[in-house]
Amino acid sequence: GAGLFAFRDSVPALFGYSVANALIAMYWGALWLGMRNFSRRPPPPAVAVCPPIVIAVLFEVVPRVAGNVTVRTVIIAMTGMWFTVAIIIDGVRDQRREPLLQRGIMLGICALWLIPLLGRPVRCLVTPSRCDLFSGDAMTAALTSLILGLTGATGITLVLMVNERLARTLTAASFSDPHTKTLNRRGMIESAARLARGGQDTATVLMMDLDHFKAVNDHHGHSAGDILLAAFADVARGCLPDGAALARWGGEEFCALLPGAPLWVGSEVADLICDTYQRRTTDIPGGSLSGTVSIGVSELAGNRFDDAVVRADAALYEAKRRGRNRCHVADAAED
Repeated sequence: GAGLFAFRDSVPALFGYSVANALIAMYWGALWLGMRNFSRRPPPPAVAVCPPIVIAVLFEVVPRVAGNVTVRTVIIAMTGMWFTVAIIIDGVRDQRREPLLQRGIMLGICALWLIPLLGRPVRCLVTPSRCDLFSGDAMTAALTSLILGLTGATGITLVLMVNERLARTLTAASFSDPHTKTLNRRGMIESAARLARGGQDTATVLMMDLDHFKAVNDHHGHSAGDILLAAFADVARGCLPDGAALARWGGEEFCALLPGAPLWVGSEVADLICDTYQRRTTDIPGGSLSGTVSIGVSELAGNRFDDAVVRADAALYEAKRRGRNRCHVADAAED
């Protein structure tokens, strides 16, 4: 659009003015529409498409608009300002929901866009003879340079913003179990490593295994077993305190890490999970199922997560040996 306007004396007037300004308005509409789509809240596309069409018609049909460069400049600037303010308002709300560094930079760039978008119409109203975006005075040159710089910065930041979300998504996927919506073993190990880096010296580990789970798969099929796994994950999440991490450790075994929780708190949480899960009835194709879980509890001493897992696992098998559907607390760890 700016290129057509720059060569307006070498191209037909329709392209040098009406089409050029419609493309500039389309830029703002597309930017706003793209940001809304990125935030998974797409508006009707007509909201972004209509302004360029209206501008093209106004600039071509209405004489008072077509023949007045100041009016044209004000219309284009106001269109850009409307979309820019909408992007900022939406972006601030989206940033609270999903903080992204590049979105924050994008909002800053949009705030800077308000300078030329407001400066150009003011410049035209004060000095109509200097309204041309490509006139040679220093003030107009500064505004033009700012517009070119912001255009490039906007495009680069959009690409970086998409890449930042993609990187987060891939990282989260590598640390999670998609079926139960919990962490996987790698994610739990990373959570324990963060706990160690934070200097947390009190924590409890729970190792949980669904009782007679193989029989569920054998008699009802693996799809029923998958449903039961997801149901148990929901129960465990609801019983764990804030800040705890839950992971599918493998098969029907789960692991929970309770930062800041002493051993007696871990034991109470384990009892709550056992009691809540045995009362849970889960619908499966053709009927319903209920189950029980055995849990081993150990303390995390000296940030030795692997050692705590081994002791909790031993306590888990002791709970199974004693009849299942219960928890067993491992002996205190030695420093």
